[in-house]
Amino acid sequence: MRYLMWIVNLGVYETPSVTQHRMDYLFATPGTRTVTVQVRDTKGRTTVARTTVTVALGAHPLLTRIRVTPETGTTDTIFSFFTTALEDDERIPLGKMRWDWNGDCVFDTPFIAFVADPAPGSGDPPPTLTHQFATPGVQHVIVQVRSFDGTMGTAAVDVVVQ
Repeated sequence: MRYLMWIVNLGVYETPSVTQHRMDYLFATPGTRTVTVQVRDTKGRTTVARTTVTVALGAHPLLTRIRVTPETGTTDTIFSFFTTALEDDERIPLGKMRWDWNGDCVFDTPFIAFVADPAPGSGDPPPTLTHQFATPGVQHVIVQVRSFDGTMGTAAVDVVVQ
C-alpha cells in the first residue's frame, strides 16, 4: 500500500507517496491543521482519513541553527553540516539530532546522540554530519535537535547541487 499525507488547509501535498505506516511531520508555526492521509492499494482503490491537530508553541523551544560548507557543489561534493542548539541563550551540552536530506519531512537518519563540545579523543561525535547528494538541484535540508529533557528545535538550509 502507498500512503499520501498532506495538509489540507495549505492546499498542497506535503509528502511524496510512501510505503511506510508511520510518518513524522514538523509544523513550522503553531495553529490548527487538518491532516489528511490517503491510502491506495495495489488495485488503485483509495480511501481517505482526516484528523485535526493543534500545534502549540513550546514553552522553551530550542533555538537551532545549521551551517553547511560548502554551500554550493556538485554531486561529487561531500557537504559538511554543523548544527548548534541553544536553550535560554546557552548551548545545550548533550542531545540528539536527526536529518532530512531532501526536505520531504521524512527523516533520513535516526536520532544520533551528540556532545556539543566533545573532548579530544573521547570518541563522542560532534553535532556535525556529512552528506553527498545523488541528484542536482536545490536540496532543502532539515535538522531536528532534541535535548535530553525532550525540548526540540528545528532548522533548515538550502544547498545548491549542480
